Amino acid sequence: MPDPQGDPQAEAQQGTVGSSTGHAAAAAAGGQQQQQQQQQQQQYQQHHQHHQSLAARGGGMMVGSGSSSSSNNSNNNNNNNNNNNNKSSRRSAAAAAAAAAGVQQPHKSYDMGQVLGNGSFGVVTEARCLETGERVAIKKVLQDPRYKNRELDIMKELNHPNIVRLLDYFYTEVEERGGGGGGGGGGAGGGGGGGQQQQQQQQQQQQQQQQQQQQHPPTSRFLNVVMEFVPETVYRVMKTFLRSGGNSLGGSSSSSSSSSSSSSCGGGVSGICHRDVKPQNLLVDYRTHVLKLCDFGSAKRLVPGEQSVAYICSRFYRAPELMLGANEYTTAIDIWSLGCVLGELLLGRPLFAGETSVDQLVKIIQILGTPTRYQMSAMNPNYIEFRFPDVKAKDWRSVFSSNECVVVGCEESLDQAVDLMSKLLRYEPQQRLKPLEALAHEFFDELRNPSTRLPGGGALPELFSFLPIELERMSPGTREKCLAAAANRRRS
Repeated sequence: MPDPQGDPQAEAQQGTVGSSTGHAAAAAAGGQQQQQQQQQQQQYQQHHQHHQSLAARGGGMMVGSGSSSSSNNSNNNNNNNNNNNNKSSRRSAAAAAAAAAGVQQPHKSYDMGQVLGNGSFGVVTEARCLETGERVAIKKVLQDPRYKNRELDIMKELNHPNIVRLLDYFYTEVEERGGGGGGGGGGAGGGGGGGQQQQQQQQQQQQQQQQQQQQHPPTSRFLNVVMEFVPETVYRVMKTFLRSGGNSLGGSSSSSSSSSSSSSCGGGVSGICHRDVKPQNLLVDYRTHVLKLCDFGSAKRLVPGEQSVAYICSRFYRAPELMLGANEYTTAIDIWSLGCVLGELLLGRPLFAGETSVDQLVKIIQILGTPTRYQMSAMNPNYIEFRFPDVKAKDWRSVFSSNECVVVGCEESLDQAVDLMSKLLRYEPQQRLKPLEALAHEFFDELRNPSTRLPGGGALPELFSFLPIELERMSPGTREKCLAAAANRRRS
């Protein structure tokens, strides 16, 4: 998408939005965010190639330093022992080098595989744990000392069946490329001997700096987050399905949406807001159909009264209050994103696909209608006097019953989908359906039926198993419905 992904690191420099319209607020915040992300991306690209070359050589401070195990089945035991000794030697050398540099070593060793994805956030690589043989995913992120990185602390805290598990983490340091650069000219020569003396002093200082850089070259620090490996994303599954001739995911969307709601519960109950829920960040195991939320690089624990950056979340899934410059928002922005994901699963395309932040707001108004004075106040009280063109809200049925798609195959399912969408995608953040309440919605009743099976005939994954704190947060009616569903599925 043209817009860069929002990043909580930009909050260090985020100012108060003071423009007179929501459009200007979005544009101002967007320009600042784009500049910061471009700087981070340039810095990352400067070091990424060198970092990969170190990995290929099995550098001392890189994971995978013991990855050169024998691939020849005809090797005898002596050769295997030699290989193991070589691995141990390289690991010992790696540990010694890392200890000398003050770098935390991984708790385990990893054989790095193919790159799964990359961007301004860093790079995600498939890997294999040499001790256990387990496939894992390692996300490597450049640590900028100017900004706070919350991802690791948040992942340590989260423990939920629909959130990707943190397995390990460690830091690595990589020497930066390039030398001290050419001398900067000697300044104006003014004053004869005095100018020459100043020029000589500058040259001496430059030589000393170059010597220091050669002896102690600058390094870049990377956080490596080791997570469970989940092979696919909802985004890729959806694209594959559509390329095969399908119109939408239909009934499968209910299972994915249920799991998405469950993963939103995992963070929401502790006040953690993901701030970038989208199909690309929803992982799915095609064997078990278990869905997990990943990428907490933009996540933050929201504290009432504490300001947060408004330019956050990928544009197609960004809540309207964010585009109006609100900087005291709640986890309801994740609920809006969840509604957008559900709409995309049902339609087979993004529900709101604006080309810019301003256009995104226009796309929302074209379906939800012009927000009232009360709704504007609920999103951002600073814009209560702002007037949008008068647009009438569309009937959600007309959105999902167009000729270009068939939603879920029957009138009852369509009515349920429409009702759920209307409760998730509301202007007023406080009136959006909570994740736990969404799980009890009639749209998911089919999943509570013990006889329901996956398209291939397999059993559904566990969708209604809740943590104690989640059960405490449920209304009595929701709790009774969800517990009954879980009990019925266990008996089936």
